[in-house]
Amino acid sequence: MNKKKHISSIIKLPLFFAVCILLSSCSINAFSKANPEDYTGKTFIFGDGGGFSGIENCYSLREDGKIYQIKDRRTNYVYLDKISKKDAEQLFVTYELMGLDKLDLNNPDNTYKFIEFKDKSNTKRLVWSSSTSTSKELQILYRILKTKAQQNK
Repeated sequence: MNKKKHISSIIKLPLFFAVCILLSSCSINAFSKANPEDYTGKTFIFGDGGGFSGIENCYSLREDGKIYQIKDRRTNYVYLDKISKKDAEQLFVTYELMGLDKLDLNNPDNTYKFIEFKDKSNTKRLVWSSSTSTSKELQILYRILKTKAQQNK
């Protein structure tokens, strides 16, 4: 009988360690999901804001194609969907080809729209209102980004 207990405990020990490893890996993965704000690749943050509440309705599109809705003054990110990496990269190339990375535009009014470009070393925010004269390229890029985000809502 004593021998059976010893064999039983030898079998239970590896099982116990296997369960511990499995549980610890699950908890590590649950907490290691990176905050989208900490992403260092290219990112567009875009949306609209202002009005009585002054709250911004924001979305984020990352270079890897992941789209998030940003809530609660950029403290809460809700994953919406993912577009292809190729499509996302094309939007970032378009931003540069259109010369929007060289544009200086900070004309908010009571309500406004914005596109913010971020990468490891740079942040560029373009802000305009309905009364601001803007390029067609900026308006087109904004509509494309907004459509991508809202179709995946």
